Amino acid sequence: KLKSLVRTSRAREALERTAEALAVLHGYKDPKVPRWTVADHLAKAPQVIHLLAQFLPELSEQIEEIGHALRARAPRDQDCASGFVHGDFHYGQVLIHPTKVGFLDFDQAHTGPVAADLGRLLAHLRYQRIKGRQAEDGSVAASFLEAYARATQKPLIPQVISWWTALELLQMSVKPIRRLDADGPYKVKALIEEIEGLLQCK
Repeated sequence: KLKSLVRTSRAREALERTAEALAVLHGYKDPKVPRWTVADHLAKAPQVIHLLAQFLPELSEQIEEIGHALRARAPRDQDCASGFVHGDFHYGQVLIHPTKVGFLDFDQAHTGPVAADLGRLLAHLRYQRIKGRQAEDGSVAASFLEAYARATQKPLIPQVISWWTALELLQMSVKPIRRLDADGPYKVKALIEEIEGLLQCK
């Protein structure tokens, strides 16, 4: 699994190969899968915002501001390339073979903004760093995005990628709460800071 490679010297190569394969996947056509818009993805945010505000009442103002920023800075559907979206894309869903790359679990597949998959993987990389399982190396994430842009031959809009990464980090921020992690408050606060940075709330 890609998961076993992201903390090794092979991470960059593995993520670049993943990006190239993901670009192919995004070009797949399946009229049977549902169609999602940016608004459909954003519709999940209010419930998460409410839960976070209850968990960390002392940060409720910051958390509410994140909700406002997500809505205000949401990209338009026409600003996001549309295609086949995996829907739950992270490195646990990727298998790396010497000559090919495979993907698992298409339960949440849909047609919509493909940047959702990019943002979700980038969010997982940031979360691993927060948990102390991965060293700080933004260049690996940058290599992933560059490889994807080369494969699609389309430029990526940094603000759009940042927004999707922030939205996915928000969705992930409830994990420490639901798992009753002993250091849950620390992780959630760190995730909030990451989101604020991506949305330029400060």
